[in-house]
Amino acid sequence: MNMIDLSEPSCVNFAKYLLEKGADPNIADVDGNTALHRLAAYKVRVQDERFKKAETQERKSLLSMIDLLITSRAKLDILNVDGKNAFTIALDTDNIDVLHKFAESVRISEDPQLLHKFKTKIFDDRYKSILLGLINKEV
Repeated sequence: MNMIDLSEPSCVNFAKYLLEKGADPNIADVDGNTALHRLAAYKVRVQDERFKKAETQERKSLLSMIDLLITSRAKLDILNVDGKNAFTIALDTDNIDVLHKFAESVRISEDPQLLHKFKTKIFDDRYKSILLGLINKEV
């Protein structure tokens, strides 16, 4: 699903320009995937220590793009043709940084199935802070 390239910081500026001109952040492709669906599946590709700066820029652009879209009223609850929302895709692809970012805008009370989506991740330490954060928002 990685058909976008966030390695250039200018991509966030371009998205900001489009949104300022009235682009709809919830437009979906033929598979029902919105920009948030695509970003949920986005994997930062650089893993080599020599390219740490590029990896950091790409990760920063990814999280900035998500902030921009959510601020522009992009919806996290839109389902694609496979019945998955952006949060579920990030969970399925183990996209931890994106899950942390999405968790800021998600409430269990608004999506009671959210806890069920963690069923295969419940004992994985990488997900504990996300899950506890979601639960604590409800208390």
